[in-house]
Amino acid sequence: MLRTLTLIGLSFGLLLAGCTPAAVKPGAPGTASAAEQQAGSEQQPAAPEPEKAAAESPTGSGAGLASLGNQLDQLNGRLTLVQEQLIKLRTQTQQQGELNQMVLTRLQQMAESGAFTAAPDSGGEMSDSAVPASGQIDAAIAQLLQTANELGLSNSSDLYDVASAYTAKGVWVLIRYRRDTGETWLADQGQWQALAEEGVPAASSFAVRLQRADQDLKGYVAVRIDRNTGESWWLNDRRWQRYE
Repeated sequence: MLRTLTLIGLSFGLLLAGCTPAAVKPGAPGTASAAEQQAGSEQQPAAPEPEKAAAESPTGSGAGLASLGNQLDQLNGRLTLVQEQLIKLRTQTQQQGELNQMVLTRLQQMAESGAFTAAPDSGGEMSDSAVPASGQIDAAIAQLLQTANELGLSNSSDLYDVASAYTAKGVWVLIRYRRDTGETWLADQGQWQALAEEGVPAASSFAVRLQRADQDLKGYVAVRIDRNTGESWWLNDRRWQRYE
């Protein structure tokens, strides 16, 4: 009986020992000490600062390229204006030289014809031959003034002109053009539309003529002429086509 009680007591003790939770050893794989956690946090790279990230981002370089492109566009526009002024100056110089040459030629003709040789007679009065000489001078001056007006030298700032006509349908056609470069624009619904070119004409003195034409599909015809060289173009729809 005593032996039996002893066996029961040992069995009960073993049962209690199996139910007790096992203690976690300090060096177990699933745990980490405070020193190891601190060392791990120090080894992680620091997050980049916002200013450096913004400076190194592609957006900054794109803004710099856009600014450079704007500066180049402004420089190109200024160069174009300078080129237009040079063309204008060259055209005016050429026209002034042509007018001076015409004046010299006319004066030489008058000198050879004896227009300036009228002298007073023996009585101290001007002879009748001075009257036709004065008339020749007035005619020469009038001719020179007309030539200057045709060349556009009476007002050098008058660079633009307009040619217009009415079609059979009552449409008012307007073509604006530059006298020195030959550039042309057609009025279309309240806006100026540039007319196309086969090739950019050289700077000269241009004129545009517009006339109603009922048999034409457009209802009008237009021609442009270089008054210095005689080169001419006719308007084919909205494109200037050179006369060969």
